[in-house]
Amino acid sequence: MEKIIKIQDAINFSQFAKAHEDDNIPFSLAHRIYKIYISLINDIEFYYTKQKGIIEQFAQKNELGEVVHNDEQGTISLNPDTIEECKKALDELEELEVTLDFVPITEEELSNCGIKVKLSEMAAIEQFIA
Repeated sequence: MEKIIKIQDAINFSQFAKAHEDDNIPFSLAHRIYKIYISLINDIEFYYTKQKGIIEQFAQKNELGEVVHNDEQGTISLNPDTIEECKKALDELEELEVTLDFVPITEEELSNCGIKVKLSEMAAIEQFIA
């Protein structure tokens, strides 16, 4: 099945897959989740690379033009004058569409696999359920 999804849906699916990577589920479902994830990996990497570039573009910089990191975790402060512009660029990035060719997951597979799905995770996988 070929489907056009927003890149943010790909990110959400990857987060769902990672949250359940250690769950014991039937092979066929694990294989299907893995295949969807692998087919999205280039789009996911593209997203994170672009996201980092946007944040660095609008980040506060020192006198040498280098991004200023606020702490050991690498937190970056945005330039207060460009926060709205940064938000717009990030929103546009999340709206990018990607084409995915995949075999959908069925509700029955999810119901019978033993995974406890949080309500917040449903949005992450809804695009991939038939």
